[in-house]
Amino acid sequence: QDDYLGIVEHWLAELGCSPREIAATHEEALQWALSRGSRSGRVAWQFARDVSGRLRAAGAARAKRG
Repeated sequence: QDDYLGIVEHWLAELGCSPREIAATHEEALQWALSRGSRSGRVAWQFARDVSGRLRAAGAARAKRG
């Protein structure tokens, strides 16, 4: 579990997420892995891509409104 979360943190950092954003994803990352039946590096990468995309989309929407 710790290895999986470490891989998730690595990929989120590589994808430009802030330390605060990364820290807030642990529970969701574990739920993601549970729903997919695996805590592999590939699942961590898929989770990181999904989360970083959602965070970037939310940030763009806020910037557009503000």
